[in-house]
Amino acid sequence: MVRRSRLLGLGGRSTHCRLVVLDADTALLFAVGTSRDPGEAGFTLVEVLVAFAILSIVLLALFSGLSTALFGDRRAEFTRSALRLAKAELETAGVDKPLTPGVTTGRFANGMEWKLSVQPYAAGTPKAEPAYWVEIIVRPSSGSNQSSFASALAAQIAPAPSVTLTTLKLVTSPQ
Repeated sequence: MVRRSRLLGLGGRSTHCRLVVLDADTALLFAVGTSRDPGEAGFTLVEVLVAFAILSIVLLALFSGLSTALFGDRRAEFTRSALRLAKAELETAGVDKPLTPGVTTGRFANGMEWKLSVQPYAAGTPKAEPAYWVEIIVRPSSGSNQSSFASALAAQIAPAPSVTLTTLKLVTSPQ
């Protein structure tokens, strides 16, 4: 049941309030709406521009962080995959065919390129078993088919990652 309705002045603004009496001891006061002075209707252009500037700064920071996170994730995925492939190639070096000094290159099924370098190890004793330094470098494909100007620019700014593993392999004589 609505008993009264009147305008209350609050700091230059008028608030229309309703007094609702529920029973003899309880009454509720509701603010129904506000009306501004005629010169204060809406937001000023400066307020809107400042709000857009703040919003654009926040969105720029958010998207920059997201881009950095995605770039780091792609780099970590490449490193995991390249390490797995490099370890597998390094383990098979000298197993299928004997180690010979020189450089061998190839490409994995996923498009990554590898370079295997074999150098003789100079042992301090003349009766030592022959050994070789074996190094493998795995890089992403060096194809020149850049998909966009941005990716070509990014390739110039941040060099392509590579994974390098080196080990010393002993060659035993068959008996």
